[in-house]
Amino acid sequence: MDCWRAPFLLSHSAVLKASEAGSCDGDQPCNAGAALRGAASQAPTAPTSRVSESQGWVPLGPLPVDEAGTTGRGYQAPPDGAGLVEPGRNQIALHLAAANYLYGEERAGFRIAEKFETHTAAIEFRRGFSNRVLRRFELGGQLQVHRNTEGFLNGFIGGFEKLVARTTGHQSAVNTLRTDLSRDWPLINLVEKDGQDFYRREGPVSGLGDVALFVRTALTGDPSAGSATLAARVMVNIAGSEALTSGNYVSAGLSASKRVLGWLALHGDARVSLPIDRDNRAGLPLKRGTVGAMGAAEFRVSQKTSLDLQFDVNGTPYAATGTRAFDRPYSAIELGISRLWGNRVLTQLYGRENMNMRPMQVQPNLDPDFSVGIKLTIR
Repeated sequence: MDCWRAPFLLSHSAVLKASEAGSCDGDQPCNAGAALRGAASQAPTAPTSRVSESQGWVPLGPLPVDEAGTTGRGYQAPPDGAGLVEPGRNQIALHLAAANYLYGEERAGFRIAEKFETHTAAIEFRRGFSNRVLRRFELGGQLQVHRNTEGFLNGFIGGFEKLVARTTGHQSAVNTLRTDLSRDWPLINLVEKDGQDFYRREGPVSGLGDVALFVRTALTGDPSAGSATLAARVMVNIAGSEALTSGNYVSAGLSASKRVLGWLALHGDARVSLPIDRDNRAGLPLKRGTVGAMGAAEFRVSQKTSLDLQFDVNGTPYAATGTRAFDRPYSAIELGISRLWGNRVLTQLYGRENMNMRPMQVQPNLDPDFSVGIKLTIR
């Protein structure tokens, strides 16, 4: 029997049976309506419950801020999401970023100056696995290439700071170093103590950055089911060129994600980083460890497009120096958009503003004043 005919024949048979049961005779009144209602109750009906698009939405994860190694202080691992590569599958990504540095300070016998822009390309590879001990885990690595040069972000940053100052009335939103001194400064990265150079680098420089190796494992949850997910990771950062490194350190962290509404997902990350080096490249002593955290909200625009608002805070890895540049914790706010093309290609575009715990006020440090980046991931 043809499949498409089965429902029709079944319902037709039910009508005949019901009409026989409710047929008219001399003693009983004709009840054809009841017969037809009985037939309708026996006929198959189409499913009425459907999963809406919002209920089937799978969040795309937090922004990949600082993953390419563009933090200024070093010795601090970037945040990560809770999603893992499926067992038996590979994932490759290309991350391009530009980070603008402009800072000057003279305090406690130190003279600190930096003016440059780092352009970065990072290649990342991950592969998913599964075994009896670890239900799901992945192994991965990243290689960075950097170039420090004059850059192109100064004009954009200066215009944005002036716009914020006019809009909010906070003139402290304008970095006066950019308007008053940046034209006179050479391209430099300098740390000086009591008139002697701890570290000095002038002019453009390019070369290999750090190599990062990591293992991540899923602890709970399934992102596609909308349940809360939790993942743990361990990372080892191996220093590259002296002028372009974030240092040698190990890090451990926990990441969590949860779709809380049909249009909103929350992401979080907490991590600790332990320097392997005793001193940084400028000879400054390091703490035994430092911590960092991230919180993010992902807003669904469509089934495959999200807007992201993210906040990061990090402690300093340095022992006390008496300077704001090295001693204070630092923070940043990020805004970005994520788009999944088909089911395999994910693009994430973001901007990162150094906040240093005081919104609308310039409290700079050795972190980038402003960064932009784009990451292309092929799943």
